[in-house]
Amino acid sequence: MYHVIYDFTVRARMRGLLVFLLSFSLAEGKLVSKCDLRDLLMMPIGTLMDMTGKGGPQVENKVAQIVCFVEFASGNDTTAVNRRPPPRSSTQHEEEDWTLYGLFQLSSKVVCKDDHTNSLNFCEMDCTKLLDDDISDDITCLLKILTKIREEGLSMSQDLQKMVRLIFHGECKDKKALDYFSDCV
Repeated sequence: MYHVIYDFTVRARMRGLLVFLLSFSLAEGKLVSKCDLRDLLMMPIGTLMDMTGKGGPQVENKVAQIVCFVEFASGNDTTAVNRRPPPRSSTQHEEEDWTLYGLFQLSSKVVCKDDHTNSLNFCEMDCTKLLDDDISDDITCLLKILTKIREEGLSMSQDLQKMVRLIFHGECKDKKALDYFSDCV
């Protein structure tokens, strides 16, 4: 009888540990492949660019540039949090580092609010929403930024312009979809 009680207790503890570990790993977020991200972005970016009269290969190349940035900045990890200085203009003084959140590395200074930064909160969201494995709100925020570019161009706020420069930075600005997505089926 002692063996049965001991066996039951060990199994219950193991089940509890397994449930804890599974819930922890599910809360961590996920890696999103560049091919999956391309598929998720093609239609919304295409719709946005069609409004400007730019479609076809330009849409695919813009998506390649964004996905390249994601790969470079967050490693395709939905839970990535990094600190880095904002992009600077030649006339600008040095600023404190930005905290960047999630797959698209969106700034707490510009698009979301956290407990540490005075923010524009352009996307009207808490930064922790950018760290889960539901990337629909991340994509919605990115589209809101891109829509603002389309509507206002360089008349948008300086911080929002910096966020855009960060996304379309040097290493990815010339990416072509045909080459970049060649391994996607």
